[in-house]
Amino acid sequence: MLRPDGMPTALTIWLPLTDATPANGCMYMVPASQDPNYPEHLQSTEVINLQSVRALPAPAGSILGWNQNVLHWGGCSSSKAIFPRISIAWEFQRKDIPEPRSSLLSPTSLLTFPQRLSLIGQQIAQYQQIYNLPEELAEIAQALQHLSSLE
Repeated sequence: MLRPDGMPTALTIWLPLTDATPANGCMYMVPASQDPNYPEHLQSTEVINLQSVRALPAPAGSILGWNQNVLHWGGCSSSKAIFPRISIAWEFQRKDIPEPRSSLLSPTSLLTFPQRLSLIGQQIAQYQQIYNLPEELAEIAQALQHLSSLE
């Protein structure tokens, strides 16, 4: 979502904990300036010109960031990868924007173990819209979501 002035309402910060390479599934994106769907048709994930895709290999500890409206995805790991890509990401949202879901956290909150498991279940379920998850994983995500309230 973009504000009327064109500014994004959310920002993703991505941190690879291991080197992220094309072999082990680094991030890829289409720069907004190369995406004919940006900013009018943000719901479209069609890559019209494959030459506009950029691989973002990054050494462990790098900090990458982009607004949520930029078309981006993590690559698939190759069987030839020497080690897996391990990474973490944070999404930051403007405070003056309504919460998209109830799991927004205060930066000072300390979560219990059941709350952490519940959050993991919520995140898996969120990505189920994008990826075809195995039925067993979807069931686990559903069960985890109900372990504890994040409120």
